[in-house]
Amino acid sequence: MRKPAFWPWLVALGLLLGWFLTRPAGMAQSQPALPIGVVDMQRIVKEYQRLVQEDKAFKEFARNLEEDLRARLTVRLLSQQEQEEYLRLWKKGPQATAEEQKRLRELEEKAKQAERRLEELSQKPDPSPQEKQDLERLRKAALEAQGRLEQLQQEYQRQLEERNRTVSEQLDRNIRNAISFVAGAKNLPLVLDREAVLFGGVDITNEVLAELNK
Repeated sequence: MRKPAFWPWLVALGLLLGWFLTRPAGMAQSQPALPIGVVDMQRIVKEYQRLVQEDKAFKEFARNLEEDLRARLTVRLLSQQEQEEYLRLWKKGPQATAEEQKRLRELEEKAKQAERRLEELSQKPDPSPQEKQDLERLRKAALEAQGRLEQLQQEYQRQLEERNRTVSEQLDRNIRNAISFVAGAKNLPLVLDREAVLFGGVDITNEVLAELNK
């Protein structure tokens, strides 16, 4: 499963963080510039607790969807009823009883036999009428399964992208608000990413992290 790039807002924030104070009317152009603030975005990514938690949860969510697709692919040639039974038992994981685990293995073995049968019949040069019928049935099941899995993959991809967008937007707002708050308290007219500053600047990373993690 193709996974979307996580935290796309980081690129924009990492290049340049601008926060301007409203200057009083009639401020002289010759007035000395106020200090520039800098934020180490690499530290923000590593130490912002909410971001770390959301990153872990997102990866777990993506992994669960991918494992679900793999499980469905494993039993693609079984009947619809058997596939549903397998998925129900598979989702129980360690909580499945010994009898349920036995049934799970039986379905997995049946699915493997069907895959081997499909491969065997596909390579047979002169199949019998019954073998032709079996081959047609298995090919039809494989084709139908492919269609279902492709649709499901698209749906899972949509879910991943939606979750990524929603969480990213919220974290982006949180970070910008924290930077704005600290910059305002320190009377800093501009805040840049540490990587964009070769020398100088007032580092407000600690204060921003404190605001984010409070």
